[in-house]
Amino acid sequence: MLLQFLAYVMPLFGGYVADDKLGKFKTIMVGVWVGIISHILFIIAALPPVIAKGQAAMAPTVLGILSLAVCTGFIKPNLLPLMLDQYPYKTNVLKRLPSGEIVYVDRDGSMETLTLIFYWSINIGAFLQIATSYSARDVGYWLAFLCPGIMYCIVVIAMLFVRPHLKKEVPQGSILKKVFQVLGVCCKGNFIKRIWNKEFWSYAYPSKMQERGVIYRNAKKQTPIEWTDQEVKDYKSTFIQCSMFSFWVIFNLSDTGLGSTLTAQAGAMSSQGIPNDFFNNFNQITIVVAIPILDYIIYPTFKKYNINFKPVYKIFIGFMLGACASMVSAILQWRIYNTSPCGYYATNCDQPSPLTAWYEIINYGLCALGECFCYTTAYELAYTRAPDNAKGLVMALFLFNSAISSAISEGVSGALIDPNLIWPFTGIAAAGGFCAIVFLVLYWNLDKVMEEEERERELSRQEKILLPSTSQLQDLNPEDDFEMRSIIQSIH
Repeated sequence: MLLQFLAYVMPLFGGYVADDKLGKFKTIMVGVWVGIISHILFIIAALPPVIAKGQAAMAPTVLGILSLAVCTGFIKPNLLPLMLDQYPYKTNVLKRLPSGEIVYVDRDGSMETLTLIFYWSINIGAFLQIATSYSARDVGYWLAFLCPGIMYCIVVIAMLFVRPHLKKEVPQGSILKKVFQVLGVCCKGNFIKRIWNKEFWSYAYPSKMQERGVIYRNAKKQTPIEWTDQEVKDYKSTFIQCSMFSFWVIFNLSDTGLGSTLTAQAGAMSSQGIPNDFFNNFNQITIVVAIPILDYIIYPTFKKYNINFKPVYKIFIGFMLGACASMVSAILQWRIYNTSPCGYYATNCDQPSPLTAWYEIINYGLCALGECFCYTTAYELAYTRAPDNAKGLVMALFLFNSAISSAISEGVSGALIDPNLIWPFTGIAAAGGFCAIVFLVLYWNLDKVMEEEERERELSRQEKILLPSTSQLQDLNPEDDFEMRSIIQSIH
């Protein structure tokens, strides 16, 4: 649980470093090398002679946990943004094929497909858990750590191979300093009234400041205003988006369960010698099967019949599937209590319930389907709505919700004991269903808001291309395609 918590806190630092200093590729490579070191430490700690000495394994284990948290913190927030950065267009475009045919390239659809491919791929990698479970049981934990350690070495080779084919990265500096400066302006005067009138952010627009006769950020030092109207709009959408991400805290509790309740539930049933932690692999199996069906059958069918399957619908369905999974677990726990020889004290009973532990795959399967809808959509939103110099940080802020979920789970773990294990599942199910409905109501028009944000960004980008300043001319990418949403809309 500590590793899970740290693994979702460290991305805040990893995302910041990538945006401000190193760039995504270099930050990922640092994370991979740290990951290799962490697995070497785990292998040392798991060697039979080291284990035989008792406390000797403690130091490498602790160092391994801390270094692995750093590894995941540098990789997780930057891997998907690096992948999506390779997409060549900033908006929807008309493209002429070599055959002469002109086709419409939908950027949103492409982002959706790429995100699904990414999520599918990382769950393919998660299949290693099956091998490591049996390696730990039948050979030793040293082999269980050696397998992923070898994979990290392969990643180094793969990353070095693809590096020449990636777009050149130039870190633009983190937005944090400028965001705090903008917030300083927004909080001047009667900002409570402006929040009520929905004018909080617009107060910091340079155009609005000039209308008020303010031409300097700091009049005494005559510090110039260093941001644009569009940048303030981007900060606003980023703040709104980060508040939206808080809904995933409840879904994460449905997905992983409170404490070790799901693993303990499997242990209270007949498993025929199968390790209790084996069943969570059906989460990855379900995702690997479901994503191609969504990408090649369900979503194209919706588009064919002009069904607007909006992001808010996907997230709502994902949340509801997570709530249903928790309800299934509550019912299953009730059946365990009714069939166990120890009644409502079944968790530590010497004789398990006659119910088969394979029922656990229902929970993992439903949660996996929920991830396919709400997690992939959240990743897509975190990238597309974030400013260019904050994509790693915004992705990290989304991942931070998993750290909050882990902290909640750890905080209540002491109370998760028989005979009350039905109620945690019931409570999460109720909270998950409630959050799903609230989310649907609050963000019903999210797609329209996103369209307006994209339109404003495109207009701002076109202004930079058509009327660049001297400094902008130096930074302008000569290969940048002239993608104009207004032209596309006029054609349609």
